[in-house]
Amino acid sequence: MFSLSRRTLLKSGLQLAGSLPAAKLIGFQTAAAQNIAFKHGLSLLGDLKYAADFKNYDYANPQAPKGGKLRLGFLGSFDTMNPYNIKGDPFAAAQGEISVDDAAESLMTKPFDEAGATYGLIASGVSHPDDYSSVTFQLRPEAKFHDGKQISVEDVIWSFTELKKNLPAYAGYYKNVVKVEETGERQVTFSFDQKGNRELPSIVGEFPILPKHWWTGVDATGKPRDIAASSMEVPLGSGPYRVTEVKAGQFVRMVRVKDYWGANLAVNAGRHNFDDVEIL
Repeated sequence: MFSLSRRTLLKSGLQLAGSLPAAKLIGFQTAAAQNIAFKHGLSLLGDLKYAADFKNYDYANPQAPKGGKLRLGFLGSFDTMNPYNIKGDPFAAAQGEISVDDAAESLMTKPFDEAGATYGLIASGVSHPDDYSSVTFQLRPEAKFHDGKQISVEDVIWSFTELKKNLPAYAGYYKNVVKVEETGERQVTFSFDQKGNRELPSIVGEFPILPKHWWTGVDATGKPRDIAASSMEVPLGSGPYRVTEVKAGQFVRMVRVKDYWGANLAVNAGRHNFDDVEIL
């Protein structure tokens, strides 16, 4: 099954930057800790299909064998591996359940068999008030980037701030989010400028969580990285696949991350089975 996620579609619209509203700069905030009742997912269409203790999606086989190589084709070309800039032509293709536009996980993830639903990925739980004026996520302690560093609230806030500041598509998509702050132990809250919008809590969970320490560091040549710049350097990710080989405009190879932190989550059971993926 081949499908484009809303996050992929959002990225595909980055070149249409000029007509979208300018971003409001959102800084790192810290608020008093809150006692919150978290849920494992959100639904726009009533009750969630999968209970909090579900083991796998109905369409996934948790006993599926791992291994093998998958070769996929893509149309077009690319001259950058940074999907968060608007200067180059990024490699941005999605083939079924293998997202090759980047390897960065999001707070929540969507199943293929339940419209309007989203379940925790980096976030183990999500909560919002009855008036939908904000949403709070609880981060999993086991969530980590490919270099082993734990994904933090600071990474979430930095990612949201930078994406909204630098990319007009994100600025428009998240224009109703006016504040993001740390509100407890591994808790992050996004506040909105309106009430009653039932979709806002769900769409806030879609953006990629990027490693602040990597993007604010230097590359192999000692040059500071710039999230807004075109580059063939492969960004550090956190997902089930890691890009290991690139030939500009022609070829990308990804390998399954054997110690992927989310491999045992119910939302991933029976998925991400190929060891080697080539996109030609």
